[in-house]
Amino acid sequence: MILFVGDNGTSNKVVSIQNSVQVRGDKGQTTDAGTHVPFIANWKGTIHHGEVNSNLIDFTDFLPTLLQVANISIDRVETDGVGFYSQLIGKISKPRDWVFCHYAPNWGKFKNRRYVHDKKWKLYENGEFYDISKDKAEQYSLNIEDQSLAVQERVKEFKAILKEYQ
Repeated sequence: MILFVGDNGTSNKVVSIQNSVQVRGDKGQTTDAGTHVPFIANWKGTIHHGEVNSNLIDFTDFLPTLLQVANISIDRVETDGVGFYSQLIGKISKPRDWVFCHYAPNWGKFKNRRYVHDKKWKLYENGEFYDISKDKAEQYSLNIEDQSLAVQERVKEFKAILKEYQ
């Protein structure tokens, strides 16, 4: 198995094309352009080539996935990761529902940030809240009280996750 993955976004001096839209890099920031990275998995005869998976995958998920590949019980290791091996080989599995991130840069003029996100919503520890499916650059923080009850429930879940990882 060969895994190729980037570590964070590109410099803001780099402009790329993503889904026919120009996207400026945002390295050092916690926006999609600063954290969304390429990931390619190859295992001839095991992983179907050319497939695209849009599920959430976090760096903590690599350890349990590699344990699954090695047929070692995940129960023997304490980890926050969620194995995604079955997704790689085309089997039905429950994908990760959310990602928690504690960003503590030790370079540049960037600030510490903690947040939880799923495919649609992102909540920072300071209360900033975004619909990242529509606002990937996080330019328009939403008022939580103006959202539907279902969204407010999701925010409560996110707040509980942030509290759990304090």
